[in-house]
Amino acid sequence: MLAAAPAVRQAAGAPPNTLRIAYVAPTPGPARASAGAERAGDVRVAAYSGLLGARQGAAETGYSARLVGRRLELLEAAAATPDEAAAAAGRLAGRGVAALLGGFDSATAVALSRFARAHRLLFINVGATDDRLRNEECDRYSFHVEASDAMYLDALADWFIRGLAFLIDENAPQGIQVIRRNPARTWFLVTEDTPVERARRDRLRAALELRHWGGRVVADVLVGRNTDIPDVLPAIRRIHPDLVFLLLSPGRQLAFYRRYEEARLPVETTGFPDPAAQTRAFFGALLRTAPAASRGGIRIVAWEPTFAAVGGPQLAQRFYRRWGHPMDGPAWTSWAAVKIVWDAVTGAQTADADGLLRYLETPSAVFEAYQGIGMGFRPWDHQLRHPVMASRLRAWSSDETALAEMYGQFPNVLAPGREPDQVLDQLGDTAVMSRCRWH
Repeated sequence: MLAAAPAVRQAAGAPPNTLRIAYVAPTPGPARASAGAERAGDVRVAAYSGLLGARQGAAETGYSARLVGRRLELLEAAAATPDEAAAAAGRLAGRGVAALLGGFDSATAVALSRFARAHRLLFINVGATDDRLRNEECDRYSFHVEASDAMYLDALADWFIRGLAFLIDENAPQGIQVIRRNPARTWFLVTEDTPVERARRDRLRAALELRHWGGRVVADVLVGRNTDIPDVLPAIRRIHPDLVFLLLSPGRQLAFYRRYEEARLPVETTGFPDPAAQTRAFFGALLRTAPAASRGGIRIVAWEPTFAAVGGPQLAQRFYRRWGHPMDGPAWTSWAAVKIVWDAVTGAQTADADGLLRYLETPSAVFEAYQGIGMGFRPWDHQLRHPVMASRLRAWSSDETALAEMYGQFPNVLAPGREPDQVLDQLGDTAVMSRCRWH
């Protein structure tokens, strides 16, 4: 029989032996892969996927909690604006939550981060990639499970320029399968004229010029709100780069692919992986809108549900059985966040935010989430070190899982002779690059 766990210091307002975690995000109903393109790129689709991941995490960790005489509760609140998110966080804080999860757009993530600091709560960002959250807007009470812009862009540069990806395979030599492709040396950027996309463009240039030699930008077109996408296509045809890379919102990526399909251009295309662009709803819309232009294309994601190693298939099966929906990137980040909070509470033996903060900052705080490597938070910006994955688009199917397949992982988590942190720090801003000054 399992012994009762030692007493854990409770968060103020929570019932005895109860850990409460709150999920705050815009969460409408589900969107299937057959959803129209106008809805598939909506941030609310990613937030709903994240909600399912948080519920899955609460169910699984709740089972573990009951085995040791404790209880885990997930509290949920829908919030369409940053002000609504802060108000919802205020209501939930009064119920004794130990951590707030959410942040599927930058403004909401900033609002939740500032609320958490003011009320001495933990905020776990599960859906905002913006590098400012790890730099100018960084905060001691905020931690990031969602990968940063810098992490995704470094992975994209690595894959397309070096032409190497790695896939954990127990039957392959040294447990890893190496996937090779022809390098894409010349890049044509199509950038939406917004502060977020321009910042991503600048970070991508840094990745190409400073961290991944051999690639260069041969064209960089700013697309304004009133710019017609076909105006870009003749330049692509004339320059004929190795890769067209879209720094566009998910909705505008879908619009670009539609016109690209009509133009029948042969150049490979991909886009920035906003969480909404990692969902099966987005993949389905892409394959229906542009079957020729998108098929076989590579999309970088936080998690690919066909990952077939280190417990990935079991996790995917549990999730699909419960929700009838594949576990995509936003679902994985939220699932992992709930698990990390529970593991931190049991490791630190406290649900007090200051105690959890100190525990999460220690080098010994390492977490497992079926990625093939132990993961911890970087001390300089509280970004979770974790690999990202490559999904290869297949063809339209009513089976959402079959829309894409696992095609690789970055970086090589089984690289011999290197510490895990050294391997994972190949993605994202290093301590030297960081502009974080704690609030």
